[in-house]
Amino acid sequence: MLSIRLFGTMSLRQDETEVESLRLGKAAELFCFLLLRRDRPHARELLASMLWGDYTTEVSKKYLRQALWQLQTIFRDCIEGPSLLLADRDSVQVKVAEGVSMDVDLFENACAQSLRVHHSQLTEPQTQALRSAVDLYRGDLLEGWYQEWCLIERERLQNMYLMILEKMMHYSEERHQFALGFEMGDRILRLDRAHEGAHQSLMRMQYAAGDRAAAIRQYQRCESALHEELGVRPTRRTRELLDQICSDNVQELSAEANAKPAETANDSLHEVLPHLRRALRILSETQSRIEDAVQSIQQASPQKPSQISPPVYKLRVNQR
Repeated sequence: MLSIRLFGTMSLRQDETEVESLRLGKAAELFCFLLLRRDRPHARELLASMLWGDYTTEVSKKYLRQALWQLQTIFRDCIEGPSLLLADRDSVQVKVAEGVSMDVDLFENACAQSLRVHHSQLTEPQTQALRSAVDLYRGDLLEGWYQEWCLIERERLQNMYLMILEKMMHYSEERHQFALGFEMGDRILRLDRAHEGAHQSLMRMQYAAGDRAAAIRQYQRCESALHEELGVRPTRRTRELLDQICSDNVQELSAEANAKPAETANDSLHEVLPHLRRALRILSETQSRIEDAVQSIQQASPQKPSQISPPVYKLRVNQR
């Protein structure tokens, strides 16, 4: 069995033995890119340009051939049967073969079974599939990698993970499975502390579990997070929920019952803000790394500064 882990730190294991020869470098980057976009073949020329764009076409294609040879050698020693790599003279593709376990593949398959089902209609097998997907998400995709393609895939999988957590949280709230609901809500807030919907759900569940003080403290944490992260107040819905809890007059605890028939435009935009903030953070990190790389090259080549063009813009992110 070959086990491939891409959530958190990249890991490649044959049975229980770590394959140390594929942890870093361009061969590892090539392999991970092909794994995450395994649904189609990729042109050799585009792969060579993406990974070795600083070199001439001839040299970049040579490096691509060497990386493919390295991967084929590693897999020949790890896997019996067909190779993971399908390569011809024009394109390359990865296939997750029998005997290979890949956490992202398992995660996406588990999501596909249940993600479009409303939480109130989840069956027990679908619930177990979503719980398995949550357990597979041991950390953000390829932590420590900042290539553009990786940032895009990381954001896609992180959003999928958030949707699973939200579905499981509402499922647990509706069935009064508060221990599971608290766990899902806490996971959401570890990823996005300004997620107002998670704060609302936790407030309702804490109140329903008989801990009104915890529900009030949850509102205070929500208020602080929204102010520090986004510079806004909680929405009217959250403030009304607090008033109901304080007056011990919560009529209905489901998410749907607390929803208003028509949200204000401000509330609708408020739901989008966490996703926009994550995108801005990714852009800011990328900009910073580009500037660091340019500065390093300038310091290493002081005799030819004119050949290096500094960034023509400065991305400014309002941390609030």
